[in-house]
Amino acid sequence: MPIPTIGTLTRDVIAEIAPLMQEKDQILNVRIPEDLPDVSADAQMLRQAVLNLVSNAMKYTPRGGRIDITALSENSRVRSHPARRSEMSM
Repeated sequence: MPIPTIGTLTRDVIAEIAPLMQEKDQILNVRIPEDLPDVSADAQMLRQAVLNLVSNAMKYTPRGGRIDITALSENSRVRSHPARRSEMSM
């Protein structure tokens, strides 16, 4: 089975917890380019890491707050940045 991309994993996690964000009236801004390099990792562990980052951003963002999720490629490496509006990054 092929390893899903970080973009696919992140979008799947967001789709899963979107109803909880809606309950808190949180605004979500996602920037994930389609051309991210592949990541060689255990898909379940990577998914859990993304879920933890997004869940923490949601948990510590106040009602009505904004959550920015950015994934990017830097020197052929993927970086993911969930961050609250207050500029606290995890």
